[in-house]
Amino acid sequence: MTQSTNKFEQLLELLINEENDKAQALFHEIVVEKSRDIYEGLADAETTVEAKEENKDEKKEEVKETEKTEAKAEETVKETEKTDSKDESVDEEVLSALRLQILDLDMSSHHLLKLRIIVIRDMVLRQEQF
Repeated sequence: MTQSTNKFEQLLELLINEENDKAQALFHEIVVEKSRDIYEGLADAETTVEAKEENKDEKKEEVKETEKTEAKAEETVKETEKTDSKDESVDEEVLSALRLQILDLDMSSHHLLKLRIIVIRDMVLRQEQF
C-alpha cells in the first residue's frame, strides 16, 4: 500500500511539474500493477471455487459409493434371508417326509403285529380243533 501511495504522490508531483510524459508512463505502470493484483485475486478466488467444487464432487462420489456399498450389503442380507428361509422350508420338508416315513413304519409295524396276532390266533384255533 505504501508503494502505491508513493507512486500516486509521484504521479501528482509529475502532474504539478507538468511532466506529462513521465506522469502518463507512471500512470500506466500503476494501472498495470492494479490490474495484475485484481487478476491474481480473481485467479486465487477461481482456484478456491474450483477446489470447493472438486471437494463437493468428491463428497458426492463418496456418498454414491457409500450408497452402493449399503445397497450391496442390503442385497446380501436379503439373499441370506432368502437362503435361510429356503433352508427352513427344506428343513420343514425333510421333517415332514421323515414323519411320514415314521408313520408308515408305525403302520407297517402295526400291520405286522396284527398279522402276527391273526396268525397266532389261527394257530391256536387249529390246535383247539385237533
